[in-house]
Parts: sequence; structure tokens; C-alpha cells
Amino acid sequence: MDTLRRLSAWVTWYRPALRVSLCAALVIGIATVIASCGSDNTATNTTDPHWVQQSTPPSRVAVVFVHGLFGDTDGTWTNANGKSFFTLLKSVPGIGNQVDVFAFGFTSNKLKGGSLDIREAANMLEQSLQYHGVWNYSTVVFVAHSMGGLIAMREMIDNPSHRDKVPLMVFYATPQEGSQITAIAQHVVNNPAVRQMLMADQNDFLQLLSDEWGRVPDQDKPTIICAYETAPLAGVMIVPWSSATRFCKDVPTAIEGTDHLTIVKPDRLTHPSVMVLVNALNKYVFGSSSQPLLSTPDFQPEGAHWTYELTDPNGKNDARLINNGARKLNYTIGQISDSHLLVLPDDTPKDIPAQHSDNLKLVLMRGPLQKEYHFTLSVPPLDDRLIVVRIKDVEGVQAKQNAVIRQVTAQVTDYLSSSDNIAELTRLPREQQFAKIADVAGESVSRTAPELPSAAKWVLTADALASLGLLTPANTALQNAQQASPRIVSTQGAQMVANVISAKSGVPNVLRDPALELPKGEPGQMVSADMTYARVTISSVTRPRGLGVDDLHAWSDLSSRMQAVPSLKAYGLSMKGDMLWAQGDVTAARDAYQKASNIQPTPWTDKKLEAVKMDEVRQVH
Repeated sequence: MDTLRRLSAWVTWYRPALRVSLCAALVIGIATVIASCGSDNTATNTTDPHWVQQSTPPSRVAVVFVHGLFGDTDGTWTNANGKSFFTLLKSVPGIGNQVDVFAFGFTSNKLKGGSLDIREAANMLEQSLQYHGVWNYSTVVFVAHSMGGLIAMREMIDNPSHRDKVPLMVFYATPQEGSQITAIAQHVVNNPAVRQMLMADQNDFLQLLSDEWGRVPDQDKPTIICAYETAPLAGVMIVPWSSATRFCKDVPTAIEGTDHLTIVKPDRLTHPSVMVLVNALNKYVFGSSSQPLLSTPDFQPEGAHWTYELTDPNGKNDARLINNGARKLNYTIGQISDSHLLVLPDDTPKDIPAQHSDNLKLVLMRGPLQKEYHFTLSVPPLDDRLIVVRIKDVEGVQAKQNAVIRQVTAQVTDYLSSSDNIAELTRLPREQQFAKIADVAGESVSRTAPELPSAAKWVLTADALASLGLLTPANTALQNAQQASPRIVSTQGAQMVANVISAKSGVPNVLRDPALELPKGEPGQMVSADMTYARVTISSVTRPRGLGVDDLHAWSDLSSRMQAVPSLKAYGLSMKGDMLWAQGDVTAARDAYQKASNIQPTPWTDKKLEAVKMDEVRQVH
């Protein structure tokens, strides 16, 4: 070190006389590619940044190669036989078909001015990535040589919004603590980047870079994997082990028999430099068969998709997503096949921290049960996965849905059985009375499904109340769901319940999201499972079925108690009509529906009244 400093001072004193004669001996020691060092003063790189290979449609992962000082966009990565690191990567089985390759390059003159320093090169890198659509990829990996690693670090520091997309950076001979040879080279090379690669203890730029990198939260930092040269170049070890390994995640790898230039010019798939990159991609980006990036022990593989057996419709079944990686994963739930299926959490995209897990919960709204549902699970950079949800015991799942209705019925009946409760209820404003009934029903659902988030419990409550015909309390439950989680508005399950309630009650959809362009409908129209409007015809209103003796008794009790409360009387009469119709007493059912309609007309009551009248005529004839 002292020798280098003395030599540096000597070169400074004799700079004019020694500039040309020392150029080849000194600059070759720090350059990534130097074809000559004479008087041509031309840029070593004249190739613009470009896609080396881009699939149609694009792959999920973009690998960005960044050269170093005096490097070349393509030449840095190409050996004497014309074979490039790019083509070798693309030919790796299981990897090459999953990545697109982008090569970044910048101006770095040997002797004359006009060169970009590290900060300027990082700014140009950002512009190039934006222009060429690299940031459109869900996952981006940087592969950097020499000073290119410092450029990549600067890019990550300056652009925090991109960090989620960059799980990995692989550095080859990057002088993370500078290079001793630059102490001499700075005197004979007119390039600002050379001074920025002085040893860190005399380099304000590297000190600042190190401090700023240290302030990036660990969970946001890309994993850095390092490889270092083992042979001198022109008698000089350009980037020693100590400088090439400072920010590395794993044990750095020595690339046997390579110098500062040849370390990124592999000639075969089994070259150590290729193995370092492939192993890093498998470990931190794609995962492997022995250690997958994402484990899903509750999903069973079946061909190209996964399967899941749903046994409980109320969210008691968990599906675990386990992040085995060293960096957080981001997942998204999408393309739910049926609006009756609610997949939680409802606020995806969502992160899973490294070495942590998250649970999916599946809820089914009331309606005709299917044997299969499906949705997609997206976890970049992995391929989207189709999840097939199967119901083997349809009757058993239906029974559990009915159990929720029975519990809500019992809870509301019990509340209305107390004279004190009735007195307290009737003193409240009308809207607050409906809110109280919603609260009572919500308490019952919470005991049934304690594991569910609050918003989902309220959606289930709204679904149960709507099944009992308590439309205004059901609407209030939906409003509570929206307050608990505004994102619930965008779920198909919540929208389906809201649309059905709106259609039956004639009240505007309380969950209507202005961002969702739903088809327009008239009052008295219902929403089908595919989220389109379908007119409620007389034929769509059928006699209530499946009510056993116990159900009829419970409904009768609840109906009677609701009729004693003015705000609930119309609902009590409508429920009475349902019970009488189910028992075949169409005349008494018509009378009950008519009384309900006289108090509080709704599209649904009117349609049931019309349908029961037609049933009455058929019985007469």
C-alpha cells in the first residue's frame, strides 16, 4: 500500500512525460476491456443498451448485465471464441427458458473526457430500464462486472420503488472497497469513475455508498452473491478478495484460473462463473425441488395445477403459503371462478416475509354449491398457478352453511325474547334498530368463525341475514364490512351479496365501487353469479324448500317476535309467508306477503306475492 502511494506521487510529478508510456501498464490493471491505450482517445464502448433476447410473450424474469469501467455492452461478456455469457445462460436447462436477457452499456473513455462516473451511469441505467420496459417485468436480476456492481447498488439506493422487483444481484470482481491500482491510474486516465474506485479509506464516494446502502432496510435489499478473480492481470491483482466480498450474502466464490477480465468470459456451461449465477438464480429466484422458494403443503399437485379440498364453507380451512427464501415474496389472488367463493386475504398483493408463512382462507356464500371452484395464485417470479377447490361432500358443506343460518336465527330470536331488549330497541332511531339486529347476528357468526377477519365475518353475517329476508340489517352488515376493510368492495363474494340484497330490497348497492363499471339495472332486477344483471321473473321465485320441522318452528318463533317490533314487522310477515308457502298454505301465504308489502314494499316481496298468487290459481284448477 505504501509502495503504491509513493509510486502514485512519483507518477503525479512526472505525469506529462510518462502519460503515454505508462498508460498500457497501468490502465490494463483496472480496465474491464481495453483493446488499446494509445492516442485514439475513442470510447471503448459504442454499443447501445439492448435486449439480447426477449421472449414473446416476455418471460417473468429479466436478467440485466451491467459492465464496468472501460467495458463493452456485449464484448465484456464474450470470450475469444465468440461465445457469450448471455448465450450460455439461455442454454441452461430449466433456467434459460424462464429469463429474458438485457445488456446495459455506457460511455467510458480511456483518456479523453466525456466519460460517465458511477452516479451518472446509474442514472443512465435507470433511463434505459424504463425505456426498454425492463421494469414491466415482475422480477429483475442484475449481473454486474467490476464497477458495474457499484452502478447497480447506486440504482437500488436511488430508486426504492423498484427494490421489490429485484431479489438478487450477482457481482463478479466488484471493488466494493475500491482498488489499489486506481491510486496510480487516476493520474494517467481522464475518467471520473477511476477516482471513485480508490480504496474506501480515501474515497468519499465509496464511503457514502456504503453508508446509504446500510440505511436500506434489510428486507428491501437484494441478495448480493459475489465471485472474485484468482489470477493477476498484467502482474496486478485488480480486485482482491477483501474488496470483492464486503456485501455478499453467502460465502464468496473464487473463480479458479480467471483474472479481472476473463472472470466474465465463460466458455462452457460448467464454467464456475456460470455455476455461480445459476445456483444463485435457483436459490433466490426460482427455488429448487429440494428447497422450493414457496411451499404449499395444503395444496396437492395435479398435473399443471394444484388442488384443495374444502370441507368447511365458513373459513375454518387454512391453506398455508410458506416463504423458504431469504427475501420477502409477494402474492396475489385473482381470477376467482365464481362469485360465491371468497378467498382471503382480500387485500392482495400481500407480502410474506422471508422464512415466514401466511394463510389463505376460503369462504363460500350461500347458493347452489358446485363440486369445483378455482382461482389463480401469482407469486413472482414463479409461474401463476391454478388452484382447483373441490367439494367432495356437498351435503356436508351445505349442512354447515345451514348451521350458520340456524345459529343466527336462534341468536336474533333470543335477543327479541327479552322485554328489556325490545324496550331498548324501540327507543332507538329506526336505522340504529337495524344496526342492532346486525350486531346481534354478527356476534353469532363470530362464534362460528372466530378465525376470520372482521370484514369477512360481516360479509357472512350479511349473507345469513339476507337468507332470512332481513334485508336492511344485511345492508348494515355490509357497511360494517366495508368499514373494516375497504378492499372487500372489490371481492366478487362481497359484491354478489351486495347486489342480491340491492336487487331484493330496491336499495342502491351499499358496496358499489365507483371504479367498477357494472351493468345498469332497474329496481326489481337481481344479480346472477356471474355478476351480470338478470331480471327477476315470476318463475325464478319458487316455494321455499328444505325446511324441516325444527326450521319451521324456529322461523315461526322468530317471525312472531319480529312482528311485535314495528321496524321489523314487514320482515316478520314475509318470513311467515315463506313458512306458510313451504307448508302448502298458499292462501295464507298470499295474505302474509300482502301485509308485508303494504308496510314495506320491496321488489322481492312483490315478486313472491305475484308467484304465490299464480300457485294459488293452479291449485284451484
